[in-house]
Amino acid sequence: MDDTLVSIIMPTYNRADHIGETIKSIQAQTYTNWELLIQDDGSNDNTASVVESINDKRIIYTPFPRTGITGILKNDALRRATGRHIAFMDSDDLMKADRLEKQIASLSPNTDAAFSFTNWQDFKDINNPEPPHYQQNSGKRTDHFFEEYCMASFNVSIGTVMYDKTAYKEPLSFNEDRIFTDYSFIGQLAFDRKGAMLYEPLLYRRLHATNNTGTNWALDFKEYQDTIKRYIAEGKIAKGKVAHSLYLSYINLGEKYLKNRYRRKAIYSYLQGWIYEPFNLITFKKIIKAVFSQ
Repeated sequence: MDDTLVSIIMPTYNRADHIGETIKSIQAQTYTNWELLIQDDGSNDNTASVVESINDKRIIYTPFPRTGITGILKNDALRRATGRHIAFMDSDDLMKADRLEKQIASLSPNTDAAFSFTNWQDFKDINNPEPPHYQQNSGKRTDHFFEEYCMASFNVSIGTVMYDKTAYKEPLSFNEDRIFTDYSFIGQLAFDRKGAMLYEPLLYRRLHATNNTGTNWALDFKEYQDTIKRYIAEGKIAKGKVAHSLYLSYINLGEKYLKNRYRRKAIYSYLQGWIYEPFNLITFKKIIKAVFSQ
């Protein structure tokens, strides 16, 4: 293991239009001791030729048969990563030039943080990005974030995460039983370790019609709900601390179902939310609305 190397894990699928630009943003990093493990989930466009046309020995391209489960790809990369520090990147996003340098500094030996994450900006046009996700856009906070994370009062984008794998007794891994497992992986990072939040936005997240969270929104909700219910069962967090956030998750999922004309699924989701706030009359009104909706 190289103590100064950052292993960047990047799953990809049919990203020929963007992956070249993404790689360039990594090559432009002020911190240059990195390896990029590109895990191609069976792309049938020219993603491979784009990557292979880039002459950089730090890039390791591995093609896979199509799985649709990024956890499988990420776990394979985690097993092969030779760096002490692990970072993640989506193959259509862009890093700011000093992202790696600043995150490495946040995990230096004189800090007590085991992992780091940053603010970010979404964009369709890189010359006109949206405001940062967090209004505060400078400074750092080092703290235990697990409860806030479970209560959905603190959001983390996997593309901003870096962690020191020597800070964990056992190797961490993603679940391989569903499409979305980033939420539960970040929960592993945060459960009993401090993290460093860098409020400066160091990642640009590209918005387009084929974003996973845009096309598989119900699965994204389910990953959160199932993970939090498991944490309650395992005694990692008290039900009372997360009851409201679970309630809101089911209500918001119901609203999304109703908007997309899945009336029965909307009603079921509202009823699931009612379990966590049984005296909330808003839920009753939403159920009535769904029952009589066209």
